[in-house]
Amino acid sequence: LENGKYVVPSPLEEELKLSPFITNAMIYGANKPYNVALVVPDPAALATWASAEHVEIGDPTKNPKILEMLQRQVDEHSNSSFKGYEKPKKIVVITEDFTTDNGMLTHTMKLKRQKVLERYGSQLEALYS
Repeated sequence: LENGKYVVPSPLEEELKLSPFITNAMIYGANKPYNVALVVPDPAALATWASAEHVEIGDPTKNPKILEMLQRQVDEHSNSSFKGYEKPKKIVVITEDFTTDNGMLTHTMKLKRQKVLERYGSQLEALYS
């Protein structure tokens, strides 16, 4: 972060994926005032939640109720064992999961951060304006 704190993203990303509503996540914040997260929701869990809450899913990347619920999930899953400066303050929701087919994961299932940033970096940067 720009305050000199170093954040190892993978433990936080793994913690976020423990939410039943989050399939994948990437933490971003290099040389920034705070961390943000790219979140891929679980479509089945999202559909079940939306049905129970009487929420029309529509475009989950823009639906305020879905964004609010996913932000709550991120907050809840990053509260327990992470310091305040590590927690993502804002999120971007995308529907495309990270796979080897789209080049965002290596064959050993590790995240190719540079590839993800090439595709979604502008959306992540927009969270800081």
